[in-house]
Amino acid sequence: MSMRGSKAFKDKNTAGVIIRINSPGGSPVQAGNINDEIRRLRAKYPQIPVYAVIEDICASGGYYIAVAADKIFVDKASIVGSIGVVLDSFGFTGTLEKLGVERRLLTAGENKSFLDPFSPSDPKQREHARQMLGEVHEQFIRIVQHGRGDRLKDLPEIFSGMVWTGQKVSISA
Repeated sequence: MSMRGSKAFKDKNTAGVIIRINSPGGSPVQAGNINDEIRRLRAKYPQIPVYAVIEDICASGGYYIAVAADKIFVDKASIVGSIGVVLDSFGFTGTLEKLGVERRLLTAGENKSFLDPFSPSDPKQREHARQMLGEVHEQFIRIVQHGRGDRLKDLPEIFSGMVWTGQKVSISA
């Protein structure tokens, strides 16, 4: 939240704060910063309720932010969820060979070329990346569990990265 967001809490006429979210996600760090700030302001101004209003999509990092609100409102057609973490890349080694292109990569540090798309895939680096993703996923799960509390239904697929319509979420979560 920006300074403008904190001004809403400071205003003596504020009856509540509405956060409109329309996001497919993004950085877990940035979403975490926003979630932390919303929670900080809610603790500082406990008399002011915070509502998240979901527009078209509230997935991944967008949902990470939404769970800091007291209540989340969705449209029946909103897309909600995607509680998961992704790290994507490409592998171009075969293409480079076909084109006769030689990769010249100089590094200092055994893992400095970590997941370089122009180098062959390294199983140890892939496993390290999976472990990091698992850690961030666990952080995300804890934030959702803390933010939603008893409102969160015990569904096995809830933390699978799947998305649902607002209608389904309203019925089951």
